[in-house]
Amino acid sequence: MSAVDPESPVHPAKKAEQPSKKVDSVDIQDDAKADNAQDDANIDDEDIKPQKTKGTKKTVKKEQPAKKPKKIGKKAKAKKTKDEDNNSDDGEEMDESGVAYILKERHQEKIKKLVRDIKDEYSLDDLKNMCKKNDLSQFGEKWMLLDRVADAMVNGPPERCPSCKTGFVYFDKKKLLYCCRCSYTSKTIKREEWKD
Repeated sequence: MSAVDPESPVHPAKKAEQPSKKVDSVDIQDDAKADNAQDDANIDDEDIKPQKTKGTKKTVKKEQPAKKPKKIGKKAKAKKTKDEDNNSDDGEEMDESGVAYILKERHQEKIKKLVRDIKDEYSLDDLKNMCKKNDLSQFGEKWMLLDRVADAMVNGPPERCPSCKTGFVYFDKKKLLYCCRCSYTSKTIKREEWKD
């Protein structure tokens, strides 16, 4: 019976003298743990030092990125704003700053809509001429001139700086103030009527 059939389900037994590598590593770890336990028992209370555990890994969970809001089409936005406007008030009164904020938002929406409407209608030269007629700064790119003209059409063109009398007053969106390069700032400014 010295020949082994490779298709036979019965395999010859392994020799007891040659254990597998897995058994060796487990035995070594068990022996090391036993030695450490004996050493710990023999140490006096004065010599006790905290031991660091080896082999522990810190697991850091990655934060999932915040979900981006879904893009809403123009029709859905219009429907949403109509629904918000028609909602009845639940009895709470708004303070003056809240009312002013809502009015300002609606006012800004008018200006944005006007910018979209006149964007294709006027060329850069037309916008510069409109700025010149209404005593506005006529320098900058087309998007800057569009914003300036739309604001002046809705609110009226702002007067020159009352401090230096020559500078143009512009609205700083970060500070929410009207500013001039001469360091003049104000929350409100005087405006004239729009000239066509």
